[in-house]
Amino acid sequence: MKQFLAIMLILVVIGLFYLAIAGNKIQDIRTEIDISAPPAKIWDIIVNINEWQEWSPIIVASEGVSVGSKLSITMVSKEKGQTGPNYDPVITDFNKPNYFVGVLT
Repeated sequence: MKQFLAIMLILVVIGLFYLAIAGNKIQDIRTEIDISAPPAKIWDIIVNINEWQEWSPIIVASEGVSVGSKLSITMVSKEKGQTGPNYDPVITDFNKPNYFVGVLT
């Protein structure tokens, strides 16, 4: 019984240590803005990821959107003539016309 409790205590400590490390890497980015336009029009623009670079000054290239699909988003670089970081979030939730959720893996 003492061995079982010791093993369980070790597992709990390891789990807490892992959460302390992994928890620092988790980021939640949320943006909210009031726009004077019908929700359907805004939704059509937001989910048209292939054209994000046309209206966003920080995106160079973007493509994809559907549940389970991986997006490809390339950001502007700080250095002229180079591309910035690339992100490949996976769409985990898609609730038309309210929101979609992308998670970096």
